[in-house]
Amino acid sequence: MKLKKVLFFSLIFAALVFCISCEDKNDKYDEYDDWDIDGVSDDDTGDPTTDEPDTVTDDDTDTDTDTDTDTDTDSDTDDTDTDTGDKDSEIPDESHETDHDPTEDNDPQPQDDEDQDTDQDDDEPVNDDDDDADSGEPEDEDYQIPEKEEPASICTGQDKCFNNKKEITCPASPSGTDSDYNFFGQDAQYANSEYCVSKTFSTTSDTVTDNITHLMWQRKLPETGCPNHGDGTNVIVCTKQEALNYCSTLNYAGYDDWRLPTPEEYATIKNFGSLPAIGITDEDYFPLPSSSSTTFWTSASSAASSGKSWAVDFQTGETIEQDDTKASSTFYVRCVRGDELEKPVYKTATENNEVIVYDDTHNLKWTQTIGENVLIWKAALEHCETLEYAGETGWRLPNINELASIIDYTRTNPASLFPGLTSPYLWSSTTYIGYPSYAWIADMSTGSVKLSTGKTVAYKVICVK
Repeated sequence: MKLKKVLFFSLIFAALVFCISCEDKNDKYDEYDDWDIDGVSDDDTGDPTTDEPDTVTDDDTDTDTDTDTDTDTDSDTDDTDTDTGDKDSEIPDESHETDHDPTEDNDPQPQDDEDQDTDQDDDEPVNDDDDDADSGEPEDEDYQIPEKEEPASICTGQDKCFNNKKEITCPASPSGTDSDYNFFGQDAQYANSEYCVSKTFSTTSDTVTDNITHLMWQRKLPETGCPNHGDGTNVIVCTKQEALNYCSTLNYAGYDDWRLPTPEEYATIKNFGSLPAIGITDEDYFPLPSSSSTTFWTSASSAASSGKSWAVDFQTGETIEQDDTKASSTFYVRCVRGDELEKPVYKTATENNEVIVYDDTHNLKWTQTIGENVLIWKAALEHCETLEYAGETGWRLPNINELASIIDYTRTNPASLFPGLTSPYLWSSTTYIGYPSYAWIADMSTGSVKLSTGKTVAYKVICVK
């Protein structure tokens, strides 16, 4: 019995000694009593109110655990106030992709990183890049216009020069004593210097293939296919709908995928150096009817005028609107096959505070600025020849094919997607050889390609190179 009492009191004594030892150990951590549950000391920041763990958790929850939105607490970062709040969820901020969310794994490290990110937000370029990406419009300086390697636009066929009244010898330079020197810069001079691609065709008895566009054209004009219509010379004329139906059902020269041409496709076979204005001078690639009318339907309806469609008059070369609702509105039809021509693709770049527009499809550089002044034809030629724009020289007045290339027949006022373009008449460098006092212009309100009312009438100017 005495032995049991001795053992009992010995155990009690040992337990008391153990408890005293544990208390001494706890005293070693008294200096860390102010650490919060995430292991971050309020004393480290000097402001315990800004580092409350529940505040960080609430911010993260409100922003779908995206720690980038905590930059709103930084009084130095003003640009974050204008963000929509979900840009960072669309475009990840790679500078923070190693951060952890304390709500997921209780890792104490993110709050330290978070404070560092907030201090560095003013130097962080990611937000600006995100804004550019959201807008879908790259900054001008991001795009470098390529150096022009070879021409992509088709020559008009004009190989002679003219003054305001008649044919002249092409001026040798834009300055001199010759009375015609200030007509330097017109269509034929640059065509002869290989600034465009000359037309070339391959033919069979039934077809003409354009070796540049690879379009195949119906060579023989149809004598049947549009009921109750004829021009008196065994060639049919059609309403617009009849023309569409005729080409879509045509089986000709072993092919059944014919269609009515677009205005842009007809423009590639115009010849502004001959009358009629089609094909190649002195070559009978595209026979025309013997009647006085030489107007052909295109597939395009007018975007400016309901009940009208676009047609091409190959006697002159004009592209004009025609009524397509009347049974009496009948014109000729010539079908084409092959892939439709590519539309212009425009990109812009700012050089010396002036915007250059680059057409990647036709490999052309344009001045975006048209200006307020209107000029007569001679002054328009001189304006582009002497122009220094965006720190560059070597500009010229566009020929009528280049000018027509910016027309979009699905649009009106302006009839183009050219950046910043309004709806004026614009000069080309191409003369109408049937009457040299006239030159070709483009009406950018509708898309008409037509004759000016005289070279001494004033129109606006855009330059190309």
